[in-house]
Amino acid sequence: MRVRLLSVLQGVGLAFAAAVVGALVLGLVAAWAPVWDPSDGLLKAINVAAVAAGGVYAGRKAPRLGWLHGGAAGLLYVVLATSMTGQPVSCSLFTFYRSVS
Repeated sequence: MRVRLLSVLQGVGLAFAAAVVGALVLGLVAAWAPVWDPSDGLLKAINVAAVAAGGVYAGRKAPRLGWLHGGAAGLLYVVLATSMTGQPVSCSLFTFYRSVS
């Protein structure tokens, strides 16, 4: 069982690029729309789609164990993205439920 680090890093890079492009498009649409204010949920959906795209890409690039490479890319993206916020991260089910609802 061998994990190709390059596949995982490529997936994380694609996820970050997709998240930045999605956020830029959302920002431009919000700036040009006269009264539209995008919700927080829309930005979360863009991040989820970016993580999914990066995970699928990493899984496809790996010669075997694609699910492991995709999961590792998604996990690394989440760790790096949350470490950039500078706020403490809580991993309880209560805070997850509160943030989703």
